[in-house]
Amino acid sequence: YLPSLISDTLGLVILAVDTSGSIGPQELAEFASEASAILDSYDCRLRILYHDAAVAGVQEWSSTDGPLVLRPVGGGGTDHRPVFDRIAGDGEQPTCLICLTDAETRFPDAAPDYPVLWALTQKRAVPFGESCLIGGGR
Repeated sequence: YLPSLISDTLGLVILAVDTSGSIGPQELAEFASEASAILDSYDCRLRILYHDAAVAGVQEWSSTDGPLVLRPVGGGGTDHRPVFDRIAGDGEQPTCLICLTDAETRFPDAAPDYPVLWALTQKRAVPFGESCLIGGGR
């Protein structure tokens, strides 16, 4: 699901980690596992956006920083629109965005001009991008 390597590094990968009230310790452990697998497989820089109804925290991590330790913050309702707004406001084009979520959320009205992968803990429809089930995938 990740773009092909054109150079030695994958570049900036943004992870949107859903930290809403519907996400528990098991889901967060699945999210950490997926993020660690990306770092183990690719030379890249991760920008992790923890969010519920707003972006509540940002963490930067690269493949050379050692084992990833997620520092989630949040716990309210879920809305992915602030994630896309934050990326647009930062002005740095990501290689891709990976949304780790149960998809009980509000989605943006339009797809961005970068690839989006919805890594879902349960089967749900998404308005754009690709989707896959992670963990138990209820």
